[in-house]
Amino acid sequence: MLYQIHLVNNIFQNQFKVTNQYHEISYFICGCLNTLSQMIILKTKNNEEIGRLYHDKKCPNSKYYIKIKDNAPINITTVNLGYKEVLFAAHLCYWAYGNVKNQQFYCYKGIKKIATIFIAIKSNDITISCDIKDNIDPTYILLTAILITKLHVSTLHLPNLKILTNPQLQA
Repeated sequence: MLYQIHLVNNIFQNQFKVTNQYHEISYFICGCLNTLSQMIILKTKNNEEIGRLYHDKKCPNSKYYIKIKDNAPINITTVNLGYKEVLFAAHLCYWAYGNVKNQQFYCYKGIKKIATIFIAIKSNDITISCDIKDNIDPTYILLTAILITKLHVSTLHLPNLKILTNPQLQA
């Protein structure tokens, strides 16, 4: 199943739609994407929370967790292998690796490839496409795709700075 997350550059929008291959809204990503420490919540069309991505602020080495409804939080470990980066969830035996320069990551459960994540960066928006194989629950993969984007893509919500000038100082 193909899912797309449309991250549009809008500083007032904190809810992003996730559409399926038929361009129907399947989920919503809620939260502010401008800092790594902000919590992200994945909700259904009926506004029911099914998962969240959050940062452990007590830990100086940037631990991230994915909490899926009715399950224990899953620690996400990040390992940098030079030109590739690996995200690993030991509890589920899930791992993802890839390179933002090539704009794609691959998700595995054990040795079986379960998803491909493509990140398309344009001047005013980012579209994340998740091609999920079989009938795998998309919750973990969608939240992993958001984590990858937050770690590697510059912020979408840049404030509009108003530079105040004092007319008396201008000569």
